[in-house]
Formats: sequence, C-alpha cells, structure tokens
Amino acid sequence: MRKRDKIYKLGLGQLEKIIDPIFNKKLNNREHIIRAFIQNQSTTDIDLLLELFLMDGEFVILEKGAYVKVCPKNYWEGDEYDSDKLADVGLLSPEGYLYAQIKDSHDYDESFNQYCGTFKLNLFIIDKKGKLKEWEQDMNRESLSPVDRLDIPYFKAKYKIEDNEPDLRDAID
Repeated sequence: MRKRDKIYKLGLGQLEKIIDPIFNKKLNNREHIIRAFIQNQSTTDIDLLLELFLMDGEFVILEKGAYVKVCPKNYWEGDEYDSDKLADVGLLSPEGYLYAQIKDSHDYDESFNQYCGTFKLNLFIIDKKGKLKEWEQDMNRESLSPVDRLDIPYFKAKYKIEDNEPDLRDAID
C-alpha cells in the first residue's frame, strides 16, 4: 500500500517520450497517434500507464469480489465505526487498516474493469447490534492491498481450518 505525499506534473513532451517506445517506429502518423492516445486518456489512465511502465515488481490485478485492506480516512472513525470494536472481532488489521471486498470498478463501463483507478468497495464494519455490516465506499487502486479472505481474523475465526481438514475457501460465499 503506497501513500503519495506529492503530485508531480509532466509536460506533454515528457509524457510522449515515456510512451514513445510502445509504438511501432514505422507507423504512419506516429506522432499524431501518440498525441491522440495521450489526449484521449484520463489523468487516472495516464497515472496507471506510468505506474505500469515504471514499477519494479509485478502489477497485481484486482478482481471483482477480491478482499483488500485499506487505510481508513480520519473522519470515518466515530461516524461509521469504532476501531476498538473492529479490532475485538478481527476486522481491523494490526496496522489499523479496514478490510473490504471489491464490489465493482468505478467507471461507466458495464463490465468490471480490472485496470480502473477507483473501485467500489464494501468495507466490513460492525453495526450497533454487533452484526457484520457492509459499508460502501469508493477508493483509489493505489490505496488497496490484496488479502486472502481467510487472512482476515474475523473470517478465519468463523471458518477455522485445521491442517488435516479439506480447504473450505471455495465453499465460502
């Protein structure tokens, strides 16, 4: 999970130099194709492309239904949840992150977009009666860290798996 402290701006020429190597050198109207490609992308799309070009590790695809942990926004606590209660039931990570499930991509496409910059999440919180509740929020891709459902203590306790028992991960809805 990354945190950004600063935002840097790139000029069109600098961006063209970064994207230039992916286009065939023999294309007719190559310069116009590159400019049209850049200008028809949102800043979020350009951010993702730059991240893919410059990242050291492997890009992690986020699937619909995947489980993630997210750093909560300061103003959430108190209004929507109590971190002590979440920690008690296993819905708060040791770092103080909330657990969530990816509900959808936040774009205008009807199908799920794995490369979308923002995702609709169902954050897991506890209501006033102590029941599990899903709270919908939109979060940027960069603030999401994938986790296995059974690495979430709440679900691990609910579906305890012994070494000699069959793996029930696929049976969990």
